[in-house]
Amino acid sequence: MAIVFSNVDFTWPNGEVLFQSLNFKLDQARFGLVGVNGIGKSTISRLILGELTPSSGVIINSYSVKVFFQEEVQPSLTVLEYLSSVDVFQYPKNLELIKDISFEERCDHLSGGQWNRLRLAKLFSEEADFLILDEPTNHLDKCSRDFLYEAIKSHPKGLLIISHDRKLLSLVDSILELTNLGVSIYGGNYQEYEELRRLERENLERNLKRANKERDLYENRSKNILAKQEKRMKRGEKLASKGGIPKILSGGRKRKAQSSLGSLNKQSSEKLNELVSEARESFLSVKRDQVMYSKLPEVYFPQGKLVLEARDLNFSYNGTENIFKENLNFSYAGPIRLAIQGDNGSGKTTFLKLLCFELPGKKHGYLKMGSLHKAYIDQHYENLDLHTSVFENLRRISQKTDSELRNVLSTFLFRGDKVFQKASSLSGGEKLRLSLAQALLKEPTSDLLILDEPTNNLDLVNIEFLEELLTDFGGALIVVSHDEDFLKGIGIQEIIQF
Repeated sequence: MAIVFSNVDFTWPNGEVLFQSLNFKLDQARFGLVGVNGIGKSTISRLILGELTPSSGVIINSYSVKVFFQEEVQPSLTVLEYLSSVDVFQYPKNLELIKDISFEERCDHLSGGQWNRLRLAKLFSEEADFLILDEPTNHLDKCSRDFLYEAIKSHPKGLLIISHDRKLLSLVDSILELTNLGVSIYGGNYQEYEELRRLERENLERNLKRANKERDLYENRSKNILAKQEKRMKRGEKLASKGGIPKILSGGRKRKAQSSLGSLNKQSSEKLNELVSEARESFLSVKRDQVMYSKLPEVYFPQGKLVLEARDLNFSYNGTENIFKENLNFSYAGPIRLAIQGDNGSGKTTFLKLLCFELPGKKHGYLKMGSLHKAYIDQHYENLDLHTSVFENLRRISQKTDSELRNVLSTFLFRGDKVFQKASSLSGGEKLRLSLAQALLKEPTSDLLILDEPTNNLDLVNIEFLEELLTDFGGALIVVSHDEDFLKGIGIQEIIQF
């Protein structure tokens, strides 16, 4: 029994080729699937389910499969109604995951983290041969992530994990890397994959350098030979002009030399083309991830400038209890790097919104923000107009020329016809990239960035880029994240624990 992809191609109805000639097998082991945003990782899960049909090739699936999708609409069902198709009470560990959620609560009233925990509790209670988890750690607090790590370790059946969570990927048996060249399979977990990939890249780059060096050497050698041949021909012409060589003999030698020179030029050209082609093939065989290369505007933020201050702060939505377990008291100034952490439902996102908007409810205590230009990127990218194109989302907030906007978009990996694609069709990672592009172009320049779970939908390569981007940012930074590696990478100085 297995899931087998044999020479599978997939092309979207608009003619865009997503991938070609995929060949791999999934059995009762733990697999990690990695690749850049938009490469087709989530599409593979839909092909396995039969929701999509390959353009060519064969998919054989002898398993019952259940999928945890990156996003799923929260229905207007109660938690108990949502769980009615599984016997969750048979799995006490799964109940632990949702112990703080009432069975009478409606699913569409849950926070993002609570909703994902509920979906995981249901998924791990399913009687399925094979589970696919697409970004399962999104929105999860530390406790919930720890539950998931243990569940993965002890799961007795097959798993395919699509994730950017480096700790989660350290638990798999094999890594499948999806690129524009197809699928490559690496035995071992993510750390072993990274080492093997590094060695592979270094070897291919050595081959490229060697091919380029051989080409350059041959080119120089050919130039020297041609230069010597030219000198001999000129000497022959000079002797002939002085009468030292009979005219008929001189003409014959000249024709022979020209013929030899033409033959040498042809041979040189063919050899050079062969070496250039070899160098190009070596270059193309190096898998190169698409990485953003933009920079945020330079910002000067004085050390004494107020960022935010709170005294006995709390908040309640109309007719509800206070959101925060304890009143908040703090004061921060200067280019602070602040992380907000806490359990799902503890009010982290509400707190960020309080910093940016007037919310329908009652604020208790005192909250003051400095005179700042804020850019806020929330979990659901509500700053984007999903009904318009990528390009139009920038056009509505910027006075730059069309050409300048296209240049900015290219640095965030939106190139060619991609800029005319509707924002609603973008993946989570692509929406984050577009939101970052908006923050870059916002006028006046933002000196405070507020980010809610920014790594949720970003591929591993661009998480590392985002770390570098935020490390170089000179303004203040407030981030909600449970990704410890990411927080360490951006130099967080203070943590507020909710």
